[in-house]
Amino acid sequence: MGIMKKIIIVHGWTYSLYKWNLFMDRLKKDAVSVTLLKIPGLTAPLHTPWTLSDYVLWLKKIIDQEKCKIILIGHSNGGRIAGAFSAQYPEKIAHLILIDSAGIIEQNIIGRLRRWFFKLLTNIGKKLPLYEKPRSFLQKLAQSSDYHYATPIMRHTMINLISTDCAPYFSKITIPTLIIWGEKDSITPITYGKKIQRLIPHSTLSVIKLSKHSPYYTHTEEVYKIIKKIY
Repeated sequence: MGIMKKIIIVHGWTYSLYKWNLFMDRLKKDAVSVTLLKIPGLTAPLHTPWTLSDYVLWLKKIIDQEKCKIILIGHSNGGRIAGAFSAQYPEKIAHLILIDSAGIIEQNIIGRLRRWFFKLLTNIGKKLPLYEKPRSFLQKLAQSSDYHYATPIMRHTMINLISTDCAPYFSKITIPTLIIWGEKDSITPITYGKKIQRLIPHSTLSVIKLSKHSPYYTHTEEVYKIIKKIY
């Protein structure tokens, strides 16, 4: 084991942090200094729609307070933020860990239709707030339960985020990167993980068999053992 470094976690698109409890407890048993951030709009207040750049600046203000380089973990949407941050501020990060990260935009017809549906959903939310059936129908087509529970501000934020292709950010990451992926993930499929690995020069991909989108929760010990090797 090398020199112990602080770990900062940027969670995904969720309004509850309970799934991180087991993983946090496991790290703390090793006396690891770990902080699970509260994300504006999800587990912390947000009063105006944000873009990916806004989240990167928010994260920079937090990490600027650290006296040494940290290990940065990003899950799902948090991986989108962590990846963009690491590409722009590599001097702040000792190691990047992406878990089932978002940020890869599907360029096929299905991916384009989904993004178009999200934008349509927002317009319907503005113009036809009382018509739940059309919105529910389009939500199913877009395949996002997250949208249904989002506030108007976060619906705009979601569109801002999913419209940003993070491939250019991933390709500019120069720090060592560990990519962890659930083999059975249907939200961000393993093909995304493989593409991110190809984009990031100094990266390795570890696949968690039988796991879905949250291996840190369903396969805590396995994820812990993989991460332990780098701190």
